Amino acid sequence: MRCSSASVGNWLGGRFAHRSVDRTLIVTLASLSAVLAAFATPMGHSGASAVLIFLWGIASFALVPPLAVRVMTAAADAPNLASAVTIGAFNLGNAFGDALDGGLIAAGLGYPAVAGAATSASGLATVLVGTRRDAAGSAARLCEAEGR
Repeated sequence: MRCSSASVGNWLGGRFAHRSVDRTLIVTLASLSAVLAAFATPMGHSGASAVLIFLWGIASFALVPPLAVRVMTAAADAPNLASAVTIGAFNLGNAFGDALDGGLIAAGLGYPAVAGAATSASGLATVLVGTRRDAAGSAARLCEAEGR
């Protein structure tokens, strides 16, 4: 049986997003940052690079289900539009990443995976800030409902 890292990542992302969307986003973004940062050292070694590429595929595609759930939940009144915008956002992210990496290589800086790690770490920071805001807002609504 052959199985790609994209399939494994998508399956894992869906399975864990079913339990906790935010936790899945946090773990997969942290994993993606770590894998991309790890690319900086063994890029010249095919065996280590092959393992890291497989892990990168898992982490990248594990992001898709929880992100889709988040978008569809936020835009429940317009699911078709939300789905279209999600696909567009993924394509825009791919184009942005390619342009950033190409610019780094053209400038002679190399190590585009480190830029990818920084980008995914900024996504992680955004999710962490968002989940804290959501938790604070939920606590405030609960206090208001109880009359405190």
